[in-house]
Amino acid sequence: MGKIEKLQTELDIAKEPKEIVKVAVTLGEELFFKGRLKESYQVSKLVFENIDKINDDKENYQVKGIAYSNIGFLRSASGDIQNATEYLNKAKYYLETVQSQYLADAYMRLGSLKWNIGNYDEGLQLTREGLMLAEKHNMVRTIGFSAYLLGGFFIDLKDYEQAEKYYNRAYKAFDEAQENNGKGRIINGLANVFYLKEEYDLALENAQKALDMHLLEENQSSISRDYNDLGKIYKAKKEYKKAFDFYGKALHIRLENDLYTAAVTTLSEIGSLHLELENTKEAIFFLEKAIKEAEKLNAKAKLFRVHLLMSDAYKTENNYEKAFFHLEQYNEIKELALGDENSSRIKNLETQFEAEKAQQESEIYRLRNVELREAYAIIEEKNKDITASINYAQRIQNAFSSRDYFKELFPKSFVIYIPRDIVSGDFMWVTKIEGKKILVVGDCTGHGVPGAIMTVLGRTLLKNIVEERKIIEPSKILYTLDNNIREALHQETSNTNDGMDATILVIDEENKKLEFSGAKLPLVFTRNGKTERIKGSSSAIGGKTYKKEKQFQTHTLDFQKNDRFFLFSDGYQDQFGGSDNRKFMSRNLIQKIDESSKLSCYDQYPILKDAFFDWKGENKQTDDVILVTVEL
Repeated sequence: MGKIEKLQTELDIAKEPKEIVKVAVTLGEELFFKGRLKESYQVSKLVFENIDKINDDKENYQVKGIAYSNIGFLRSASGDIQNATEYLNKAKYYLETVQSQYLADAYMRLGSLKWNIGNYDEGLQLTREGLMLAEKHNMVRTIGFSAYLLGGFFIDLKDYEQAEKYYNRAYKAFDEAQENNGKGRIINGLANVFYLKEEYDLALENAQKALDMHLLEENQSSISRDYNDLGKIYKAKKEYKKAFDFYGKALHIRLENDLYTAAVTTLSEIGSLHLELENTKEAIFFLEKAIKEAEKLNAKAKLFRVHLLMSDAYKTENNYEKAFFHLEQYNEIKELALGDENSSRIKNLETQFEAEKAQQESEIYRLRNVELREAYAIIEEKNKDITASINYAQRIQNAFSSRDYFKELFPKSFVIYIPRDIVSGDFMWVTKIEGKKILVVGDCTGHGVPGAIMTVLGRTLLKNIVEERKIIEPSKILYTLDNNIREALHQETSNTNDGMDATILVIDEENKKLEFSGAKLPLVFTRNGKTERIKGSSSAIGGKTYKKEKQFQTHTLDFQKNDRFFLFSDGYQDQFGGSDNRKFMSRNLIQKIDESSKLSCYDQYPILKDAFFDWKGENKQTDDVILVTVEL
């Protein structure tokens, strides 16, 4: 039984969503790399249908990240750039959060997508990062595909020496993995290098060799690439009948298998061939189809070249108005994609990548200066130590989180917790004392390691104040916490002004009473389809004392069955994003809560979480995020 048949059998008996997703991802990718594209897309539907059924716990982040990477990759291959970008960014978030080695695939796929839409410097950087991570974890297939993509990128940049360098690296990886389809792709890539050097006989020899390998493997995607490139080579050799024949075969396969991005290439090649033969009307027909598809896919890397061909076509017809229009389009899009500034950034990136690679052992020995080698080695070791320490700190911080106890106290609940830098300055703390449940959400000064240290201090002090000293009135907890933090950090005599914002709920379920006090943070709650907000104090916890005395007020309300309460830091509402790159704002968060308030906690959770990531887009995360929801 072959690998694909074995995976199909495993998928047929899989029952749980997580098991279905894991097997379907592996099977879908095997089918894709074997060229069985439509079967691969069918299997990917199972991934899409089951991924949201997997609990969004950190232990599932790797599975979900790999699955989103798979969906995004297949959407990208079929030309659905918008959804592909969304899913690959989700994959990047999940896999970065758990520092998964499979982040290498997400980087590579996102890099390829960015390159195809004309974001060359970003595409190069992501793909290069994917290659470095794959090499670190000896992910042979990913090394092969990342290096193969980089070879293609440098062909586009007319840097054939770099292209050959990456193709050779890719071939070595595919040979080690016994991946004949991959080896065929590399031979095809080298054929393109020879073609661009105008060494057409060598180009033809390699392209035919690649085609023979892919025909044996029955890989339709790769076969279509070989046909297209054979057409291009025969065109250069002035053997036009053969060129049309191979282009026709390539276009048929690409349209038949929904490979629309690749189809744009073939359409433009056929248009160019007609133009060379002075079949102007036919040239315009194919080039218009290429422009239409490229615009639909936002494929700037292909689009500007087609506009140049269209300009030449209309020039031969003496239609100078349209010729000038397409020439303007060519210059405008080319400047966006490959302008001087962008080209400079790409060159700088490659220099930077070489320096980064020098930190790895194999590259260190290539450096001529011994002292510089030692410096790079020290930096690499320190970075490993620091990252390992922070990751360990994350484990300690998670152990403090009381997540299991929180679920025990509040079965109908959820937590959205998104650290900005591995460890977080936002925290949650819960306890039960004298028959009352106490829930605290805190937002400490800073993020990363400094913020995480403050969370440890905050939790430790809360445990002492509430569980040992039996102070359970919310405003008194805040007053005591404020004094204790200022004493612990010696803020009357030191220069530190650190502290935190906080929300405290004390819930008396027996008497249906709830008490709230907030230090700069509000309480939002929904009741019978209506959303209300109670503001917290304008004073924060900790920091130097001023003439004006801090005021913390306790608010008391009766709660009803199905009332839902929301406690959150300011990280969600302060996130920059959207079309205007502005803050999300608290009113929009409250509106989003209100719009989804009639859903169950289970269904409201993804609405609020996805809204954050949709708003954030590709922007850097502004601050740590925590949003805690309980239904009473």
